[in-house]
Amino acid sequence: LRRILQSQGCEVIPLGHDRSVEQVVRAALQEDVQGIAVSSYQGGHVEYFTYLREMLDARGAEHVQIYGGGGGVIVPSEIALLAERGVRIFSPEDGQRLGLVGMIASMVAECDVALEDAPA
Repeated sequence: LRRILQSQGCEVIPLGHDRSVEQVVRAALQEDVQGIAVSSYQGGHVEYFTYLREMLDARGAEHVQIYGGGGGVIVPSEIALLAERGVRIFSPEDGQRLGLVGMIASMVAECDVALEDAPA
């Protein structure tokens, strides 16, 4: 994932595993990111992604896009709920249809906005 993002001209700030929402938000604000991608395979993803969106919004980073995936752990009803909350989850079906390169191209296109044009 990281190498494909970098080949598309993205700067990647890897945080590693098991990071709290606070750690992710702090890094996102320090690095002035336009998107965050999180893998979630352990459950608790609805709460985690919801809190991530809330914390970013509370700190003035409404423009930051949030993406996630979980290899089938995140079920369709949760994907729909998170979409309503401003989080895009890629499902296994998305992976089959788009492939990894297609999913990344989608993320890059959605994040590719000039920060001065991003909603405040």
